Amino acid sequence: MGQTIPLSRRRAALEHLAAAGGVLVTGVERGSPAERGGLREGDIIIGLAGEVVSGIDDLQRVLTEDRIGERVEAVVLRKGRRVALDLMPDESR
Repeated sequence: MGQTIPLSRRRAALEHLAAAGGVLVTGVERGSPAERGGLREGDIIIGLAGEVVSGIDDLQRVLTEDRIGERVEAVVLRKGRRVALDLMPDESR
C-alpha cells in the first residue's frame, strides 16, 4: 500500500532526482513479493525497473502484467539513504 507524496526541492536536489515526488509505502503485506524483497513501511519508492516513479500513477504504469515473474530493481529512500531492492512481482498479490 502506498500514497503519492511530494519531496522537498532540497531532498530532490541532494538525491539528484528527476522528479520531486515518490510513493510512500504505508503498508507491506506479510509474505508478499514486496516484503520478500525487503520493502518496508516508511520507504519512499523513487524508481522501479529503471523508470522514475514520482507517484502512484507512475508505479502502476511501470508495474504491469509484463513484470510478473521478472526481477525488477526498486530504488527507495529509507531514512534519508538511497537503497536498491530486488523485487519479483507475482500474480498472487
